[in-house]
Amino acid sequence: MPVDTVLQQLETTAADAVRAYAANTRESADHPAAVLENIAGERPARRRGRSRSGRRLT
Repeated sequence: MPVDTVLQQLETTAADAVRAYAANTRESADHPAAVLENIAGERPARRRGRSRSGRRLT
């Protein structure tokens, strides 16, 4: 097998490995990103009544 052919196959294999790693990294980051988006999207419930210091809460 010629050296050029072997190098081309290695380059193709390496590029595929990098693509697979990048896809796996993106997939792994999706879950924490979704959790953070959910946290950021939640609005705290409005509290009514009085605080411990006696101030009125709205």
